[in-house]
Amino acid sequence: MTPTLHPWYVLWLIPFLVFDPQPEWIGFSLVVVLAYEVLIDYRLSGVWAESFWVIGVEFGVLLMTALVVNLHQKTQKRRMS
Repeated sequence: MTPTLHPWYVLWLIPFLVFDPQPEWIGFSLVVVLAYEVLIDYRLSGVWAESFWVIGVEFGVLLMTALVVNLHQKTQKRRMS
C-alpha cells in the first residue's frame, strides 16, 4: 500500500505478465489508470486530493481478483484429489 500510487509505478510489472500472466496483476495494471482522476480537480482548483473511491477500486480489484483466483485454484485441487 502506498499513499500515492502513480500509474507508472506499475509499469515494471507489465513485461513480466507476458511470461506469467496472473489475472490479479493484469486487472490491477488496467484499473491503475484511474489514478489520473486526481488531475481533474487539480486542473480546476489546484488542489491535489486523491479520491477514496479510486483507491478503493484500484486495490479492491487487486484483492477481489486475488481471492477469486485463490478460491478457483483450491476448488481445482479438490476436484483433482
